[in-house]
Amino acid sequence: MKTFVESDQGLVRTRNEDYTEIFEKNGVILMAVADGMGGHRAGDVASRMSLKCLKIAFENFDVSISKEDAKKWIGKVFEKINNIIHQEAEKTAEYIGMGTTLVTALISPAYIIIGNVGDSRAYITTDEDILMQVTEDHTLVAELYRQGELSIDELETHPNKNILLQAIGTEEDIVVDVFDLEGGRPKKILLCSDGLTGMITNEVIENTLSKLVEIDIMGRELIAKANENGGKDNITVAIWSREGGEKNGD
Repeated sequence: MKTFVESDQGLVRTRNEDYTEIFEKNGVILMAVADGMGGHRAGDVASRMSLKCLKIAFENFDVSISKEDAKKWIGKVFEKINNIIHQEAEKTAEYIGMGTTLVTALISPAYIIIGNVGDSRAYITTDEDILMQVTEDHTLVAELYRQGELSIDELETHPNKNILLQAIGTEEDIVVDVFDLEGGRPKKILLCSDGLTGMITNEVIENTLSKLVEIDIMGRELIAKANENGGKDNITVAIWSREGGEKNGD
């Protein structure tokens, strides 16, 4: 297998508040993307803090636990990170209201589990190179769409499309989405911030991930396409491929 991560500031933002990491322990991989929010660099603090906490938690992760216990572990880790960031925000004036999205992929030989809070996304591709979105956005417009109050076309043009219903650190309590990827291992897994998905379509993502090139080329091409379309936000991608054998990226 092979992994790649990279984060780009984009063409509009004055700083990069996204953060991404890949951790490995005894054949188990934990891949994560966080997209921070808040003034006075608080978004940068929140995203980096979330992955620092995730790293510490993973260092103590028991790679031999069952799939069901791993799913519970993901949920508990998200909740703990939420508490840590929320408490930090409450005690430091310039961090009030800070938060971050967080999407993770826990990949072991026995299972693949996705965790998510916010609107960063996890996708997989099948052996036929068909792209499938695993996560559901925790946004106002996505919820309105799920309730049948908005059409798919209205999602992209809605004035409140960037309003999050929940994020890590902004409230005391969160509801963590945990997905068990059953039915065979995907060909690729993509985690990304909305700086990617807000600039390019799922069709472009699918076509790029299906190319017969190394995943670092795929990842950088995705970022380049997002910038070509305006680069209005920070752009972050983390890719796992079933094929290959080395780690690439920053």
